[in-house]
Amino acid sequence: MSYTVASIAAAALPTLMTLVILDLYEALNVLGVALAARTFGFIVGAVTSGFVSDRFVHKKVLLGSTLIRLLATAILTFCIYQQLFLVLYLTILVLGIGEGIFRVAYQAMMVDMVSEDDRLAANAVNTLSMRVSLTVAPLIVTVSFLHLGGLNTLLIIVFLWVLSVLSILFVETLDTKEIKPISKLSVFQHYKEGFDEALRHRWLMAGLGALAIWLSLGFAVQQILLPVISKEELADERIIGWALGAYSFGALLGSLLLSKYNPKAYGATAFIALGIYGFVPLALITGNEWIIYMAYFAGGVGIEIFNIPWFTAMQREIPKDKMGRVSSLDFLVSYGISPLSLAVLPYFIAQFGQDVILIFCGVMTLISALAVLLVPGAWHMKEPKLSQAYSKKTH
Repeated sequence: MSYTVASIAAAALPTLMTLVILDLYEALNVLGVALAARTFGFIVGAVTSGFVSDRFVHKKVLLGSTLIRLLATAILTFCIYQQLFLVLYLTILVLGIGEGIFRVAYQAMMVDMVSEDDRLAANAVNTLSMRVSLTVAPLIVTVSFLHLGGLNTLLIIVFLWVLSVLSILFVETLDTKEIKPISKLSVFQHYKEGFDEALRHRWLMAGLGALAIWLSLGFAVQQILLPVISKEELADERIIGWALGAYSFGALLGSLLLSKYNPKAYGATAFIALGIYGFVPLALITGNEWIIYMAYFAGGVGIEIFNIPWFTAMQREIPKDKMGRVSSLDFLVSYGISPLSLAVLPYFIAQFGQDVILIFCGVMTLISALAVLLVPGAWHMKEPKLSQAYSKKTH
């Protein structure tokens, strides 16, 4: 319940900030800095959580991160109407940090809460919850803003954070570790331990590479060109909404499928599904809106059929005491590389033309995902060397 409530609040805030800032100040520069602060804060929080969640009880980390967001939203409610821009940006930065800490710690906490056999279904339910939140929360917050006003809507989100805090207090976990004694290792060395652990799993490193290509090419290029193609070539901006709606619906379907079915070679299933997203940039070349809708729908299905086994395999294969740091590496790749590609892709589009870049991004997304299947252990997301070593120890 805490995850669901927190997802709704987190999904509602960006939309509400956009509505309130544009309503009060009509300044895109203020909105841009605010959204950038939230993204940067998330990256900082995700990286920080890798260290924190491996040293502290996960429940306490979740509680602390939610309290941070509760306090930050309360401050935001005050400062956003007082034109205290520096405080506004810092508060939004803190909100992002809290979200980053929560997301990484929650992934680590799943190991404590759910048995290995049930984790795939549990991750599917969590992902379904998140997707529903991402779809429904912006609609609800828009209606609330129009009828109740920005201030009252912010207070509702504060109330949601309170519910999330109360839910965490009643969570029972198997995580009994206390604060670990401070070692002589530096923070850098602690993170190096996490990186070294990730290196032991060849399928994981190859998967991170495929993820980086998907985010920096496949996902980023459609963010840039879908609005352009919808407006300039198809002359209908509604296509943006329909395409993203098809993507969300596909993601919901993917979550539902994996909540019911557990594929045997789910590593192979996951990476093939990730590759399906390569058809999204390719569909944009056609200029046919129905092909675009179908590609976005298939891409949504594929992304969730990838995400859920990916998280489940990490929870199974990574030792509990390193799970937070490895998860933070995953989130760092996921959220850190996209802004860089968004900055440079427009230059290449101008140089080579949008069709060439769309083909390149689509093909690279497809090939990189399928290429992971050549890496030992990728078909089942299990490192053969580690499995053999474990087998020798038990015989």
